[in-house]
Amino acid sequence: MNHRFKVALNWKPHQLPELLDKIYNVIQLHHTDLKRSIVGNGNYELFGNFKKHRIQHSKWHSLSQIEKEVLYRKLASDKKFSDNMLRAANGFAIPKVKRLAKKPGQRHRPRTAAGIEEHNNTQSAFNGIGVLNPVNPLDNPEITITASGIPVTESEDLLYKTENLIRALGEDVFSYVHVTAATRLPNRFDDRPGIVKFSLRNKDEKVKVLRNKMKLKDNEIYKNVYIKSSKSRVERIIEMNARAVLRNLPQGKSFRVDANGRIKPKNNQSPPTENQQNENENPHP
Repeated sequence: MNHRFKVALNWKPHQLPELLDKIYNVIQLHHTDLKRSIVGNGNYELFGNFKKHRIQHSKWHSLSQIEKEVLYRKLASDKKFSDNMLRAANGFAIPKVKRLAKKPGQRHRPRTAAGIEEHNNTQSAFNGIGVLNPVNPLDNPEITITASGIPVTESEDLLYKTENLIRALGEDVFSYVHVTAATRLPNRFDDRPGIVKFSLRNKDEKVKVLRNKMKLKDNEIYKNVYIKSSKSRVERIIEMNARAVLRNLPQGKSFRVDANGRIKPKNNQSPPTENQQNENENPHP
């Protein structure tokens, strides 16, 4: 079923209304195939205890739409999936056995039990339908962006604010990018609003936003809002250390740390030569 969804979506991200329509069509096709199995057609075949729902093709076409729906609901609500037997495709069946065989008088667990226990511990990270528990997308620096300068309002809707910020980058960006989560970080300065951190669906959307962030300076509303790539804790520590080193260098004020953590001259100035540095350190009387 997961593969059918991906094929229907052509392996590309979609807007929510279009995505829901595609999922609905795939599920409807699935139900149609189940109904066809009642008369022995389609991609599914009734087996075991479900064979009791099989009817003749001619009888099926003589029924009304309501009667067909009643028969299908009986099949869909039948939960007797097993009769405590393991069956092969050729009809061969054996009784189900315990997961771990135990010899008479055995007190210690079998060697294979350790591997099974480790597998079960791994599966405990999954929920009841075999899907990983959801992870907060704001914790992933590869798909998150920070925006400083967004004013604080009472009972603010940060998703709405970030979507308006993305819209200011152009309709081509807004139609391509989708904000999945947003939060305001604790305020470090009393005279400035806290930084807003928001996440996108993938790295491509993040790159598209960062490549168009310069458009904000021409927008009257967002000209004082600055967008930057979110950094991991290690990247922030490296950047803070680089700034601390520059503050203690004699010519450190002539350099800056850019958004990628690289040290560059300010205002495209060339770094001071060795002679200039010596003159600054030992000026003539």
